[in-house]
Amino acid sequence: MAKHFSEKERKQIMATLCEVGNLEFSKRGLRAARIEDICRAVGISKGSFYNFYDTKEQLFLAIVEQRERIYRDAMKQLVETFSGEEKGLIDGLFDITVNAIRTDPFIGVMLQPGEIEHLARKMGPEQMAKHQSGDFAFFDDLTKTMQSRGYCTSAQVNTMAEISVLIFCLIMQADLLPVESFDASLAHLNDLLHFKLSNKGA
Repeated sequence: MAKHFSEKERKQIMATLCEVGNLEFSKRGLRAARIEDICRAVGISKGSFYNFYDTKEQLFLAIVEQRERIYRDAMKQLVETFSGEEKGLIDGLFDITVNAIRTDPFIGVMLQPGEIEHLARKMGPEQMAKHQSGDFAFFDDLTKTMQSRGYCTSAQVNTMAEISVLIFCLIMQADLLPVESFDASLAHLNDLLHFKLSNKGA
């Protein structure tokens, strides 16, 4: 019989699962991490794990979304408090995006060969599309907030989301490119973001 958890217990266990899962996935990668090891560290049975997540991939995606909220909050705060020239705001948003992808160890797991393909296969197109729609919705709202403050007033709301995908894809290929080619490509994406968000790209 499955153990019943109170709502308070559920919240505590889910938080601990994400904390331990973060460490396990960062250390071992998505495919090599084992539910048994995560459960042992959390102090629950493997059977109890399925009261919270159907698969380890669902836990992984929950942690991805948790990590994304950190960088989204940073972008939101920048947009809501920025008072300089538009160029500085765009540069700031670009830097947050690049630094998040390049330096976060958990996001780094997704950059390892085969991990995204494995996640997409296990989660299925519907759940992956749902996750992606959340990304686009955030960037749409962020763009509208910028425009309400007088910045990037002619920008299309989907521009930031689409260019963030390009940044992610480029960084995934970083090890395959000469350093100078990677740096130049990243600079081109920065220029593209400026062009598309400013009136020049309208």
